[in-house]
Amino acid sequence: MAGYLFTWYYTTILFNYVPWTLMLASLGVYSLWIVLLTAVTLLFGTVLRNSGGIAGMSILFLAMLSLLTTLFPKYMEWNPGNLSTEASKILIEGEWGSSTVLVSVSTLTLSILFLGLAVYLFKKLVRFGN
Repeated sequence: MAGYLFTWYYTTILFNYVPWTLMLASLGVYSLWIVLLTAVTLLFGTVLRNSGGIAGMSILFLAMLSLLTTLFPKYMEWNPGNLSTEASKILIEGEWGSSTVLVSVSTLTLSILFLGLAVYLFKKLVRFGN
């Protein structure tokens, strides 16, 4: 969040004024990516024991989401890999893109699903001592 604020501040000083409301809307959309990243990491952290494996699988999964977005843009408008593009559209065009709501809802749904699955697996694995 601090990095986003500093970037907005220096962009406003060095180039052109960006309204703070657009910056906050863009930050909100981009923050959903961080929420998804956390949910995926917690899910893999529940299943795997090695921190390197957790990091590797999380990065691989998120990279695959981004790659699918790039390879199949027509069919992946809902994909969370589009969050950075949607956040940029808010800043550049000054309005929400046509698929911003779809991407945001799908990201929140996946995040809740992954967190729920992590809780379920954690309870199951702790109960049986695995």
